[in-house]
Amino acid sequence: MMVLEPIHVQCCSSQFARAQSVYHSQEHLNSASSVSARSLADFSAVSTPSAAVNGKSAVKEHADSDVPAIKDKPIHRRLWFSCIICALASAVASAAFLPQQSLWTDEAVQLAGLQLNPIEVTQWLSGVAQNDFGIPDDRMPPLSYWVGWGWSRIFGLSERSLRWLSVVATVLATATVCAVAHSVWGFRPAIAGGLLFALSPNVIYQAVEIRAYALLMLAAAGAFACLLKFATTPVADRHARMGWLAGMTGCSILSLYLHFFGVVICGACLLASFIVTWREGAQVLPIVLAGSICVISAIGILPFLKSSISKSAPTPGLSQPSGDVQTTSKAQGLAKLMLRQVCHGAMLGSRPILVVSLVGAGVAGLAALLPGRKAGAGTDALVLAIGSGLLVTGAAYIAQTSFDASSPRYSVWILPGLMLLFGSGVEATSSWPRWLALLGVVLLLIGEAYALTLFVFRGSAFAHTAYGPIEARIHRYGVDRVALVFEGDMNQAVHIYTPARYEFRGKLHQYSYDPEASRTGATRVREALRSQEEPVDPAVLPFELLIVVSPEQVDSLGVVRQLNYGIDTRPDGPVARALLASHGWERVEEDTFLAYVTAHVDVFKRVGDR
Repeated sequence: MMVLEPIHVQCCSSQFARAQSVYHSQEHLNSASSVSARSLADFSAVSTPSAAVNGKSAVKEHADSDVPAIKDKPIHRRLWFSCIICALASAVASAAFLPQQSLWTDEAVQLAGLQLNPIEVTQWLSGVAQNDFGIPDDRMPPLSYWVGWGWSRIFGLSERSLRWLSVVATVLATATVCAVAHSVWGFRPAIAGGLLFALSPNVIYQAVEIRAYALLMLAAAGAFACLLKFATTPVADRHARMGWLAGMTGCSILSLYLHFFGVVICGACLLASFIVTWREGAQVLPIVLAGSICVISAIGILPFLKSSISKSAPTPGLSQPSGDVQTTSKAQGLAKLMLRQVCHGAMLGSRPILVVSLVGAGVAGLAALLPGRKAGAGTDALVLAIGSGLLVTGAAYIAQTSFDASSPRYSVWILPGLMLLFGSGVEATSSWPRWLALLGVVLLLIGEAYALTLFVFRGSAFAHTAYGPIEARIHRYGVDRVALVFEGDMNQAVHIYTPARYEFRGKLHQYSYDPEASRTGATRVREALRSQEEPVDPAVLPFELLIVVSPEQVDSLGVVRQLNYGIDTRPDGPVARALLASHGWERVEEDTFLAYVTAHVDVFKRVGDR
């Protein structure tokens, strides 16, 4: 035995050497065939005793270094390429529309509130402290104010600076949409979903708003991204799934403190994740725990909600809309809610474009649900979240009349998920659903390009109000020389009065026509929104110039009709007629500025003044 043992060892060594030589040859062939690094490492650990004992070998070193570099580098390049392209598209489109938007009531209120520090603004929004800015109070959770305050400390507190904050948030939301689409479906869905989101006119419109909506889209994009990754991660990878669930919960909580509609985001994402988990037969307890965390977190917005309800009292000098809403108008509101997820009022100017956009949305949505789809669990989760959110929003719209729940800006959180869904079909495993999805995406992009063209070249017509050109005239004439006088409905004029009040800090005098005091036959005006002031004859106002503004609310159809066929003229109102009849004033300028709150503007100069 002592004699045979060396021979046995030698034979074993020889066999092992031959096996190792064969293995290295096989490894060379496998490398040439692009076998994955992970498979090679596993095979090396099983086949080579030295690798199993020492944990490393020449094969393993090669597998861990060279192959991933070859395989992953193009993937990373495609990921960065798609994200950069879509983010640039978002930035360029938003920046092109930014100069066209005009300051209005809600934005002026936000800018006024940003003069307070985070503690003061929290007290203001929760009703603990009062701050008389001379304009209406806000009814929002505080997170957008906190973010805006930090931004303003770096870039300054101005209209343009705060619009760029929303642009940056929208660009980040676009990159998030693109990145998660690339991770779940691949390069083509990343480009499709990212561009659809970046160029959506509804996204661009909110991308320059000085409000919480751009930040809300960013939080929603993060929630949808985590929901998608949660739904498409294998149940066995429990650690990763819990990480995505935690991310979704965090983004949902952020949305709660950005806007009250964050409650809908929370519910929609949690419901979708619960159904997906239950259908897989996995434990739903983590979803229940995540929901409990969201409910506990939502307690923090109750003071702001209570304050919002208390601030809904009528504003002196403004009439309140009737609470009697007909069934037909409710049906129209629901149709508008669905239509405005993919279309914008700018598209109403061309029926072919409107049809192309709606057909594109229908085709892309259908292709995403056809057999042969890739990562179907993620698609199902998106459909569940979007569908449940729309149902809750529609029910809220039908159930109450205190605010318009069908307003497109309240549902901007749906847009990241919807564009992800539309873009997902272009990576289907079957060829005809893939081509169908591509057709739908192209048709939608055509509609979006049409709307973007109008935004760039005629964007002021789609601004909230015509305050911009009025402000320019005030600066040109000098705030100490002029006064604003409003004719007509103060419910519309307030959207010009409020930004002017904020911009000029009360130095600009603003008056409104008083129909009650004018019943005697003599035209009278009083300080706007100050019913305690005595009415006076506009002809005796002590200013060199009077800018008489007749506001008129116009819907999207009215805007595009006037763009196509010419601006509507309007006869002189009572104040303009009184000034002309007094012979002490002459009209030196007359114009109409089209917007959603259109302004018919007459500039009167006192006779004899130079």
